[in-house]
Amino acid sequence: MNCTKISLIKYSKNIRIKGEQKMKYLGSFRDLVKKSRVFRRYVLNVRKLPVRLPTFVSTMTEAKNDTINRYGTEFAIKTEGYTLSEYHRALYTMIRILKPELIIETGVFEGHSSLSILSALKENNKGLLYSIDLPSPDLPSGKVPGWMVPEHLRKRWDLRAGKSSDLLPTLLEEVKDVDIFLHDSEHSYENMYWEYKTAWAHIKTGGLLLSHDVSQNAAFKDFAKHVSEEYYYMLKNLGGIKHTK
Repeated sequence: MNCTKISLIKYSKNIRIKGEQKMKYLGSFRDLVKKSRVFRRYVLNVRKLPVRLPTFVSTMTEAKNDTINRYGTEFAIKTEGYTLSEYHRALYTMIRILKPELIIETGVFEGHSSLSILSALKENNKGLLYSIDLPSPDLPSGKVPGWMVPEHLRKRWDLRAGKSSDLLPTLLEEVKDVDIFLHDSEHSYENMYWEYKTAWAHIKTGGLLLSHDVSQNAAFKDFAKHVSEEYYYMLKNLGGIKHTK
């Protein structure tokens, strides 16, 4: 092999190594940027470290770990075949423990949270879920909000189509008292804070205000300060405030 060919091979190898190093550094930089964005959202918007599911559920319900674990296992069995997350497991577990009579949620989309809640209500053999949802253009073609909730869970469900700003005040006046309120609709600061404030007066003492995506902005933290209550959130971005006063 002549010198020219050997030089070309070495040159090409060096180029490949540098290219791999560049991609590695680029990937590391992207990961760092992503982590810094997440950290910034938590630090600026939530200002509290997240806790794991057992700690969050125990704080909200005062249940022991063995009870939390038992219902967590039950959740996996009862919802087998559905793609659900730790967020949905927390909802199911809290409802099985607290056995609420009335729950209101805003935001349904395909129905993952609704299914989790309704599954727990079925096992409790008590309670009703009222849901408000503005149909989204992002739903699969031909599907309606909550389409994935099976028929056998729907007898405890009142689903109302429209904006929460139009329907929530009327619904709250209709039902009077609420055990659990769950926000999962539009995650703007204005809408989140408005929903929290509107629902709070109707949540029973000992009841819960729950919210998804609390790190989107500072609404959750600011509202907890407004009502002088402690707030908590878990790793999957579920926040909770217990109505103690």
